[in-house]
This record gives sequence, structure tokens and C-alpha cells, in this order.
Amino acid sequence: MDCGGSTIDTTVYRCVSTDPLSLKEVCPSECVQAGGIFVDRGIEDMLKRRLHGSLFNDPETIRDMVNSFEDGVKPQFDGTMDEYNFRFGAVNANEPSRGINKGKISVSAEDLKRAFDVVTSQITASCFESLVNWKAKYVILVGGFAESPYLRKALWKALENCDIQIVRISDHLKKAAAEGAIIGSIKQFVIARAAKATFGGCVRAQYNKKLHQERRHTVQVYPDGKERVDGAFHMWIRKGTILQGTFSHKLSYHLAWDASTPKGHIIGSLRSIGIEIFAWEGSDVPIWCKDEHGKVLKGMRPICTLNADLSALVGGLQRKEGPGAKGFYRIDYDVCVYFGGTQLRAKLQWREKGILHEGPVTIMPYVLY
Repeated sequence: MDCGGSTIDTTVYRCVSTDPLSLKEVCPSECVQAGGIFVDRGIEDMLKRRLHGSLFNDPETIRDMVNSFEDGVKPQFDGTMDEYNFRFGAVNANEPSRGINKGKISVSAEDLKRAFDVVTSQITASCFESLVNWKAKYVILVGGFAESPYLRKALWKALENCDIQIVRISDHLKKAAAEGAIIGSIKQFVIARAAKATFGGCVRAQYNKKLHQERRHTVQVYPDGKERVDGAFHMWIRKGTILQGTFSHKLSYHLAWDASTPKGHIIGSLRSIGIEIFAWEGSDVPIWCKDEHGKVLKGMRPICTLNADLSALVGGLQRKEGPGAKGFYRIDYDVCVYFGGTQLRAKLQWREKGILHEGPVTIMPYVLY
């Protein structure tokens, strides 16, 4: 479990062998927005309520109090003392009715527990099912928030009846650089990972009455005579799929033009072809990735666009006969996408006169804020 400032990430590995060390990710990682910063925000909200109407109720003073909590109390808090002090100002800062004395404010353990419990309950709820269902034996805690005795105690209490041992990196390895090096080294031995989302492309799909009835009015007839709808989600990999090593997925696509289209126009349109890739975090497989107006639907996360120059495929241009003996040109090609490692890779494949050809694909990542 990586317990960071903003998120808690839980990844479950099965040890396939110890010599050599080989690990396999058995399910998608769980991620919850319940890092240490949310405890700080809970403390800040509590102080604002408590100091309402006080001379010390100003943003800078409250910020100093929260900083004092974060630096001094938070790393040590285990809930065993009745009261804790946050130092924030000079010795002449006093307001006994608010618990402020000589530049320190006293806060009860119960008030602190409430701020911690909101966060720790989310963390245990996030990780519990994965750890128990996959019969984990050990939980290795890393990250800054893992230093919290209160968090470790909450996890121990939640898992004590599940025969799961909680392990944290020992004191002499607490430095971030050392911790990061250890994590990086371990990840080199991971031979399989679970897809954390459902990935797919946004395509012009052949109309299917059962799937696309709601957009019947948007159907367009393609040059090959088939009815198609825009904005459909074409699934490549479903969430939870175990990806062994560098997993590849071959996607078959084609383009078509009316037979009256000048070849020069076809070549020009082939020079810049883009396939948008999206991720869907839900457990289902969506039908659409965009609405009727081309706007990305809520919950769809743009990943990147695969851009390719397909002008080399013009040699494979085929004239075919459509419905009513209406001629059209068609080009078939495959996009091979490679998942695994540190980045997505892809390449084109097509056949020309029976010979397999390959070409590059440029991956343009989206900048997400």
C-alpha cells in the first residue's frame, strides 16, 4: 500500500517464484483519495469552527496551527493521550476559553480522532475487499502517511482477523530515495499486471439496432453501403485483464471512399489518420464514448491519440462492389497496440499484394489537469 499525501494505492501481487523473484499482479489497483492531506483539511475545518468569532480566526494563524499539527503531532499521533498541543504563535497569544495558552492551542484526542477516522475508514474500505478476496498474507506500507501510528493501528484492527501481517519499511530505510529505490527494484520483477481500466478507441461503428437504437436518427450510410454511427466505444482491453509482459492487441480497421473519389484526394486524406484512445474506470463496458455532438461523455478519460500517415497504403487500394453494384474503394489495415512497460507503443500493419508491411504510429498523449 502506497500511502501518499493525496491518494492511497493498493496493489496485490502474487509471488510466483522466489528464485528468481517473480511477481504477478492479480487484480486492478485500488486508489482512493484519502491521503494524509485530507486529515490536515479535517483539522483545518475543526479549527475554523472552534475559532469562529475569535481574534485568532484568520487564515494565516489557522495555517500556522495546521502546519504545527502536520509537523509535530500528526507523525506521532496514536490516540493514547487525552490532549495535544499545536504551537503557532508568541507566548503572549492567549484565549483560555478557546484552549489557547502561551502561543499553543490544546486539542482533544477525540477531535483529532474524528479527523483521522474519516480518512482511515475510507482507506480500509478501499483495500479490504482486494486483500481479503485474494488472501493476502502481508501488507507492505510505504509512503509518508504510512508513518502514522494511527493509520497503522486502524489497518491492523481492520485486518487482525484475516491472518494478514502489516509490514512497514524499517527506520533506517525511511528516506524517500531509499524507499523509492526499493519499490523500483521490486517492480522489475513484476511479470504480469492487471489493467486498471477498460481501454478502447472511439470509432464509427456499424449500426446495431440492439446497441445503437437511441441514435438511429444519426445513422449515415458509408461508401461501402453499410449504416454507421459515430462516437461508439470499441473495447480493446477490459478492466481487470491480466497483461503478461508486453501484451499486444491487434485492431482491424478499414477506410472506404466512393469510387468517384479522385485518387489524389484519397492519398491526401490518408496522410493524417487519428484514433482516439479512452479509458473507462467502471466495471461495465460502455456503448458510447462521445455524445451526438462529439463531446466526450462523463466518465470517459482521454488517454492519447494514435496518429499515422497511411499514404503508403494506397498501393493496397481495392475497388469493390457495394449494394446496387455501386463501386467503392477500400483499404484494410491493423493497428498493433502494445501494453506493458512504462509507455504505450503501437505500429501499423497492412498487406499489399500478399506481402505484410509495417509502419510507425505516433502517440500523442493528452495533457490532463
